[in-house]
Amino acid sequence: MIGHVNPVSHHRWKRVIWLLVTVLLAVATWTALYKPASAVTLDDLWRGRAHFEQVGEIDWVSAPHGSIAESSSWFAVNSGIWYAFNRVAMPDPGANCPSTHMQIVVRESRDQGRSWSEAKVAAAPGDSIHGDACAVLDGGGYFDATTGIWHLLAQCSDKGNQGGWAMCHYTRKAVTPMGRFTPDPGNPVVKGGDLWARICDRAGSTCPPTTVDEGTPEIIGQSNGQFLVTFHGFDYASKKAFRGLASTPDFKRWQIAGAGLPDGPLLGASECAHKLPNCVGMGAASTLFTEKYMYVLAESMDKSLECLPDQQWQFYLYRAPRTAIPKSGSKDWQFYSRSALLKPSSNDPTTTCKVTYAHWIKDGSSTYLVYEDRITRSVYLNRRLLKLVPGSGAAIRLK
Repeated sequence: MIGHVNPVSHHRWKRVIWLLVTVLLAVATWTALYKPASAVTLDDLWRGRAHFEQVGEIDWVSAPHGSIAESSSWFAVNSGIWYAFNRVAMPDPGANCPSTHMQIVVRESRDQGRSWSEAKVAAAPGDSIHGDACAVLDGGGYFDATTGIWHLLAQCSDKGNQGGWAMCHYTRKAVTPMGRFTPDPGNPVVKGGDLWARICDRAGSTCPPTTVDEGTPEIIGQSNGQFLVTFHGFDYASKKAFRGLASTPDFKRWQIAGAGLPDGPLLGASECAHKLPNCVGMGAASTLFTEKYMYVLAESMDKSLECLPDQQWQFYLYRAPRTAIPKSGSKDWQFYSRSALLKPSSNDPTTTCKVTYAHWIKDGSSTYLVYEDRITRSVYLNRRLLKLVPGSGAAIRLK
């Protein structure tokens, strides 16, 4: 009979629908709470649903042709291969270079940092006509897949420290950065103080006009044909340190204001003072983007950017909307609710710069973190490798 419903069939369908809803809710709950490690992001860490777990250590001393003089690593990943760029101290050349004398080498790993190749020199003092006669060191490596060119932007120093710390640019047209880079004929592409003079002259800037020493640059990505670069600066008079952001299409022309830029220093004492009393600002930093946010892990200190005894030196985590990157002092900066993300294991007051050079490593959908933890009264470092995994509790879990 048309329109008749069998009571038994109707009851059976209600049970089926109820079971389907139950299963779907269970799957949704499981997905939210127990996402596989490959899908975990810094957003989960921020919400307390993920943490970093130590999965190993990287020891350049035991690596092929490694030594304690090799340190301050930063990383790039291309096609699943990890590349580590390290600075290496070289013999003192004498009066022309009274302080730092270093070059950059590069290694590769095909097993997520468990083993590393022999080091190849990427850039060395004297490669450029000007800018790097004494040292080329801390910086950032970036592969432009569109052009097939590797870019290396590094802190550099000229004879007799003329002009203070500057930034030098090098390129290599190859799939791999394992080999010598070609120096930019315009080196130094940023002279000491050039960018900071422009940034600190902006209305509402919190940095003194005497801020100089553009250094520890990182190329954090590309947007609309522009490379985005962060870097530190230091004011010797006030002992204040800052982190800046600029864009460039070619590492020759630089923009410090406009769309996508903070129109002032990116980070400074206004941010870390919330967590570290007497904080003087930011030094080296590492930046990572998620779908909605820009995350910055920045070293902060309470005396000076210089390595001084009995100084607090640790890393704090900040984030801001990636669509409108704010300047230092803005309420749009959010602070990780817990204490410092990275702290030194040493409490010895004579051990300086105890925890340094923290860098994100993004490999596909997995997120890693590397940092250097100095052993008390020793030239040796624990270079810890951590991976972001699901689970609440302590944000950092060491072996």
